[in-house]
Amino acid sequence: MRDRFETCLLKGRIVPVMPEWETIHGMITEAGADLEAARRSQQSRDAKWAIVAAYSSMVHSYRALIQVKGYQEKSDACLREAIDALYVEEGALDPALLAGFREAEFLCNQAVYDGVYSEPGARWAVSSAEAVLEAVRMLLPFE
Repeated sequence: MRDRFETCLLKGRIVPVMPEWETIHGMITEAGADLEAARRSQQSRDAKWAIVAAYSSMVHSYRALIQVKGYQEKSDACLREAIDALYVEEGALDPALLAGFREAEFLCNQAVYDGVYSEPGARWAVSSAEAVLEAVRMLLPFE
């Protein structure tokens, strides 16, 4: 998995950055706001937007984590590779959370591009986004 992370670096899809705590905090705030939007959409039985907002929450959560390590991604695929290399392989993050991120991306793409979504999928996505945000907050030095 580390080699795919290195490939993302070489191709410029992950770039080194100086961690900016204000930006990281803003990403976590955005992740929380997206999670709240996902919950509201789920309560309103709007499965499509619950899935989309839950996935967005996960993206912002994970973007914050890689920024802590001094990186910024330019694609969702490379975001996954960065999380895998920097946190899962190091034992700091449960691999099931990363697998859930992949599944949430799939559900989001189905909802947005194919118009395929369901209430069970929305419940699962919201629950997964909650677990990701909680895990990420535990890994951040200021949360």
